[in-house]
Amino acid sequence: MKRTYRYIVCLMFVLLAAGCKKSDFETPVVYGKRTIFVYMAADNNLSSYAQRDLEKMKMGMAQVDSASHLVVYADIRGHDPQLLQITGDTIRVVEQYQEENSASVEVFSQKLDRVQQLFPSDSYGMVLWSHASGWVPANVLLKSVSRSSDRMSGSDFVGDGIWSRDPEALLTKWFGQDGSDFMDISDLASALPKNRKLEFLVFDACFMSNVETLYELRYATKYVLASASELLAEGIPYNKVLPELCAETPRLEQFCRLFMDFHEQSNLDYAMISLVQMDQMDALAEAAKAFYATADPSVVDPDAVQYLENMSSHVFFDLEDYYRQMQGDSTLLEAFVEQLERTVRYKDATPYVYSAYSGSTSHLIKVDANSGLSTYIPRDAAGLELLQPAYLETSWAKAVGILY
Repeated sequence: MKRTYRYIVCLMFVLLAAGCKKSDFETPVVYGKRTIFVYMAADNNLSSYAQRDLEKMKMGMAQVDSASHLVVYADIRGHDPQLLQITGDTIRVVEQYQEENSASVEVFSQKLDRVQQLFPSDSYGMVLWSHASGWVPANVLLKSVSRSSDRMSGSDFVGDGIWSRDPEALLTKWFGQDGSDFMDISDLASALPKNRKLEFLVFDACFMSNVETLYELRYATKYVLASASELLAEGIPYNKVLPELCAETPRLEQFCRLFMDFHEQSNLDYAMISLVQMDQMDALAEAAKAFYATADPSVVDPDAVQYLENMSSHVFFDLEDYYRQMQGDSTLLEAFVEQLERTVRYKDATPYVYSAYSGSTSHLIKVDANSGLSTYIPRDAAGLELLQPAYLETSWAKAVGILY
């Protein structure tokens, strides 16, 4: 579903179309150097963390000049959805809405249009804040849960399937959940602007630095900041990183350093971060295709590849480690690795990352390999029956020529 973004002159029409019932925003349009739009889909068990993050955002904006705007669509469990403007002094309600599904691409597109109308800027950035399951389509996730007789409460999966989460584990994030509804990556890609209009796209969610998702989003933004592993619910230290995102030239590597410092200095010393240059994604797919055509994926033992969660059948593996374990043309492999290094501009991880999934006796995973991007390994394994055909339909699998 493709959309163009138009300025709607009639304010009342826009308010009705958006389902708005209240506004205390007095000036219809505020121009700025940069507008950062945070889409906070927190109608789930992350609601308490959402409230805390709003306060951290306020602290962060106290260090930013008034030419930058932070606008948050907050759909928090127990509250009506709101569009908020956050400054160093206040969290101000711009518009308030009736109950709606924040995992709906229509609602997402509506709010993105509205922010661009009210806060036109020289440049834009975006933060997507919620739960997420990487590239895995919503219908596959839900059917997988149903097949294993799981039940969902917020984001907690209880049962025998690969998506089973330990109810005693620390809370982690993953993108686009409202109750039992989820947003597909293909729908997200269709709603985002093309031609890399966004300066950056930050995922405050789990598993989103995966090559399948980022290849789908390659025309939406110049850079992506995301984690290839699960992200603890504490997430991003907005009080520290917002000045870096609001700088005239965004200081994205410094964002990564501050993110890692925050986690390394906390009692929850488990984190992973990547900075991906999106105009290199097409070249990465071409290099992957050239090597893959010479390789034999069947020789790879998935248990020997760096995995990034503790599911009983793993879904997220380190991309470079997987390719290095295939038997193929060594020159083409090195060309792929060199292109991967041009694509992932910065990466870092703590010695261990955390997984709330309960396919293992331990929640910790030792990080021996980190290329900054994860990938799926197609194979026959318990719990993956629905993922196999879905994976072959991803844009990445088609671009690389993956047939099984």
